[in-house]
Amino acid sequence: MERRRTQRFQMAIPVELNTAAGTLVAESRNISNGGMLLQSAASLPIGTQVQMSFSVPGQDVFYPDVCFNGEGTVVRLQAMENGFGIAVACHSVIVSERWPKTPSAKYLRTP
Repeated sequence: MERRRTQRFQMAIPVELNTAAGTLVAESRNISNGGMLLQSAASLPIGTQVQMSFSVPGQDVFYPDVCFNGEGTVVRLQAMENGFGIAVACHSVIVSERWPKTPSAKYLRTP
């Protein structure tokens, strides 16, 4: 039986990964406090440092979208049906709301 340190949430949202070599857009498969599994047509080498950006939509017009920006490292690659699975361990994540127009930001997790 596999034991995880943090709970994973199944979520399919676009994630932008910025690296020293350029930008890659992937789609999340699951997200946890410690990282995320992404799916992409292209792969990144294990050990690649990434800057991540994505947003989670609000529940209705009264709840804002929540934006996440963070830093992480590619720790695992796996074959997937339509490309590659890229596992990223998160080092730090900043959360901010898109609405109201003046975002409030706070740290969720740091090393």
